[in-house]
Order: sequence, then C-alpha cells, then structure tokens
Amino acid sequence: MKIYFAIPMISGKSPAVPYKEIRDFLVENGHQVLTEHLLEEGAWESESQLPREFIFQRDISWLKEADLMIAEVSVPSLGIGFEIAYALGLKKEVLCLALDGVRVSAMIEGNRNLTLIRYRDSQEALRAVRAFLEAIRARR
Repeated sequence: MKIYFAIPMISGKSPAVPYKEIRDFLVENGHQVLTEHLLEEGAWESESQLPREFIFQRDISWLKEADLMIAEVSVPSLGIGFEIAYALGLKKEVLCLALDGVRVSAMIEGNRNLTLIRYRDSQEALRAVRAFLEAIRARR
C-alpha cells in the first residue's frame, strides 16, 4: 500500500517518538512510504529551500495518491492537522498515533472518522500500526 506518513517538520520531532522505527516497519513490510525522505538527515534543510507552493502541491498530490494516512500527533503541528483533515475529506483511512500521556487536540480525540491509538513505547506503536493495516486489509 501507499502510505502518507505525517510527521512534524517546523514544530520539531520528539526524541521519544519512534518515527524512523515506524517508517522502517512500513517499508520492511512492503509498503511505499511517500514521505519517507522527511526522516533522512538534512531533510529540514533541503525542504526549507523549496518553494512553499511546491511543497503544498506535492504533499496534496501524495495525499491523493496514498491508500491511507498514518499521522504521529504527539507534537502539535498545524501542517499535520491540515493533512489529516484533507485526507479525511478524501475518504482516506487515518491512523493517529500519540504517546501515552501527551495532550492531543479535541479535534483529533473527538473525531470518530479516524483511529487514535496511544502507545508507551516503539513496540506498542508498531503493534498499533500492524493492527490498523490488518484491519484495513480485512475490509478490502
């Protein structure tokens, strides 16, 4: 499956969040992660050099192309919130992951059109991703 994996860029990444482990798990299980380059060394620097309109159009194109979205929402991000709303508008399945104990927007917590799963460590996060993907496969 093609997966749009949303991670914070401007607001910064949390060292407690297993971003790379999630990306690696998805790739190792045969999925195409459309945003995987954002986890490479120097991604922020190279992305900041791109015109904002290009980034917007590229990311919208990826959201349309994706089969589903996984968003790590432990760090508040306007961009991720926008991407989630856009993906839901496209009728995409959306999994939001959040570290246990982190405050998450009521717009995410109260939204019954997405799946929010809290986790304590990388293993729990990966189990949540696996279960989400298996549930989608079972429905198709």
